[in-house]
Amino acid sequence: MRNRVLHFRVVILPLLVLLLLPFMASASSKTRLMGLNAPEKMSPNGEYVVEVFTANEWKEAGRLPFDKFFRDREIGLEKFIRDSESAKIRLTERGGGAAHIDAVFLDGLSPITVIEVDRKSEPENPDWSRVTLAKVSKKDFDVVDIYEKKFEFVFMLKGNERVLRVTARIEPTVISKTPFQFPRQNLYKNMNESARFYPYRLDSSRGFLKLDQISLQKPFFQEFSKSGSGHPSGFTYGWVRNDDSNLYVSIDFTPDNTYDGDKDYAKVYAKTAAGLKEFKVSVPEARWGKPLFTYTDKVAYQHKAYEFTIPLKELGITDAKALKDKPLELAFAAYGTAAPVAGDYDPAVAYGQVNNKYLLVYQKVISPPGSVNIYGQLIDYDGTVSGAEFAICVDTGGAACYYPAVAYDSTNEQYLVIWQDSRNAATTGSDIYGQLVYAAGTLNGSNFPISNQAADQFNPIVAYNSVTPGFLVVWHDYRNGNADIYGQLVDAAGALSGSNFPVSNQASSQFHPSVAFDSVTGRYLVVWQDSRNASTDIYGQLVNQAGAPVETTVGNNLVISNASGNQSFASVANDNVNHRFLVAWEDTRVAANSIYGQLVVAASGALFGTASDVNVAISTQVDPYQIYPSLAFDSLNRRHLVSWLDYRNSGTTNQDIYGQLVQADAAAYYPAADTNMVISNAILDQAAPAVAYNSTCTNFLAVYETGEAGVPDIGLALVEYGVRDVRSANPILNFMTLTEAFVTGLLAGGDILEAREQQFDEGTGLNFDRTLAVTLKGGYDSCYTTNSGLYSTITPGLTVSRGLLTIENIIIQ
Repeated sequence: MRNRVLHFRVVILPLLVLLLLPFMASASSKTRLMGLNAPEKMSPNGEYVVEVFTANEWKEAGRLPFDKFFRDREIGLEKFIRDSESAKIRLTERGGGAAHIDAVFLDGLSPITVIEVDRKSEPENPDWSRVTLAKVSKKDFDVVDIYEKKFEFVFMLKGNERVLRVTARIEPTVISKTPFQFPRQNLYKNMNESARFYPYRLDSSRGFLKLDQISLQKPFFQEFSKSGSGHPSGFTYGWVRNDDSNLYVSIDFTPDNTYDGDKDYAKVYAKTAAGLKEFKVSVPEARWGKPLFTYTDKVAYQHKAYEFTIPLKELGITDAKALKDKPLELAFAAYGTAAPVAGDYDPAVAYGQVNNKYLLVYQKVISPPGSVNIYGQLIDYDGTVSGAEFAICVDTGGAACYYPAVAYDSTNEQYLVIWQDSRNAATTGSDIYGQLVYAAGTLNGSNFPISNQAADQFNPIVAYNSVTPGFLVVWHDYRNGNADIYGQLVDAAGALSGSNFPVSNQASSQFHPSVAFDSVTGRYLVVWQDSRNASTDIYGQLVNQAGAPVETTVGNNLVISNASGNQSFASVANDNVNHRFLVAWEDTRVAANSIYGQLVVAASGALFGTASDVNVAISTQVDPYQIYPSLAFDSLNRRHLVSWLDYRNSGTTNQDIYGQLVQADAAAYYPAADTNMVISNAILDQAAPAVAYNSTCTNFLAVYETGEAGVPDIGLALVEYGVRDVRSANPILNFMTLTEAFVTGLLAGGDILEAREQQFDEGTGLNFDRTLAVTLKGGYDSCYTTNSGLYSTITPGLTVSRGLLTIENIIIQ
């Protein structure tokens, strides 16, 4: 995408302490980071006793307390070390849990020898002293275990400071048991068939796999793992291959730089015809592979890695070649006392017209005690934070809250926030709960159950009905043994209308629903990922305001896409002008996961424009992959914005958020379907995109997870049209560029063009060549309110060939 196309405002939202920092995500972006979570103050878990050998005896010189984070501590030893050529210093660890030393220096010099007092394994490892000396002589996360041990160091003396500097850590005795899980969307959630998975095409990478042979090749997955346990944050890499007999997996888990014996493990999850299967490798569990504590080309320090060999027959696969068109769905986990950091995850967003604000909701993990909560935050129309964050669902001792979703009730000026809730896990499993929130950001009443059947309910989503008014909440439900799609009507007072009802209850499994409402036909369209056929497809069901199916029965449903390969993770938005729905999903009909779509007529459920095995390509990048689409409809310009998680830059910026404008008839795109637009390509990973439309300012707000600020936060980006055409006799029209507005938008004289305060790079220059009188005003903000002193810039120049062009607040370069 050329930089002249879109104007973004990007804000990073950790929602605790606000700190403004400059950051450029791209040349066309105005970006700022708002806040970093405040660094934790040290709360010591234990200490290192420092002793100096002087006058033929050991004398205690002091103690250095440490917590779980690698910290630099120092102590002056000038009273104990006199004039001599060398000094002998002893460190003894006391208290707390696992303890590690990264580096030890005396007056800036590393030790010349090191021994472990009472070391019993010396004869077994004659290289211990040499290896340990190398580890403690450099501050690089290449660490030595000193738990309940005593180390003696000898230093040559130079200078007169006599300052001992130690880089080390001591864990608490009780540590987090939460593993890292990949894809990242599975973090802090129980693994089951409804989790997120990577698609692997059998035979796409053939052969045996060993980490030291594969590490220079492009990984199958690469995700940034932000550590909250004192271990170094870093990337986790995974490679997958197969031959006719086995599936091979190697995982390079760089955040785990400590060897913790039986505690360390990695897992491979695979979806099979018999259900989800788990394969675990640890020191005592070597059936499926082996753990390694090694050096790789990824980082400079020794760390954990794992190699798996899983027979295909364990996955129910007897002929790999026969399944090349049906990807194997894989997920992974890794734990080594390196555990995820607390922060904000899984955003969802809805726009409220009454105060021109959005309500952003998200999962907030707080550690300690490791609680999983749902929080909300109002966002102004321009993408800035409004007020303070507030709790919606609080985890009080195991009552974790996951997967929030939100819809706005424009009649009663309130939001309904829903989520997956585990407060009754011991009796009814995972339930669906809700909470009404006033437009001002205060709670209306308390949490209430939407479905608490004695079986698990997962992945809820909600749509608002502007006719009654009320809401339809849908989810996938295990009350019948396999996953079905169920729904529940909720009125504006938060009361349930009727009982839970099936939307699709096929004998096969249906997962990950999405829902939207059409106000003229009074119908919802519910869509989902369906496994009733050999591969997963996208099905749907029209539901009326009473919660009854229309046009088709619960058992039959609408076929939206049954193309080759797998179609999954569908999302839907309503076109309230043409009374159609656009459904978008991730699709494997080509070599990698792409984004495809399909228009559905609200009145009949008929497919519009293309057949169910053809559909519309929204993103067709050849690099794997594009996944997890979200979309919203612009009723003024009659375009959808589809956003998704994109891996095309996995070698540089890793996971990014991309987008695509799709016309109401799905016949034209901006930009091209093989190009797309960058919404966020910040450093480290982005994930979990969602998008909402602002009907007042006629733009979009995209939200997503990001590690850009150094902690798991929520990023926000305004996706705006650059120019609007204000007419007296015709509706306002928005255009992406000045050229587009000049060439296609000016249908009569006397038009006024209003441009955002951005740089319009018009290539070889902008030529106004129309027999019209036009006024071009620059310097408008995201809601087209003129801001004094702000300008729009046209580069490299402007030529007026015909007509009359008047300009205001414009800089021409």
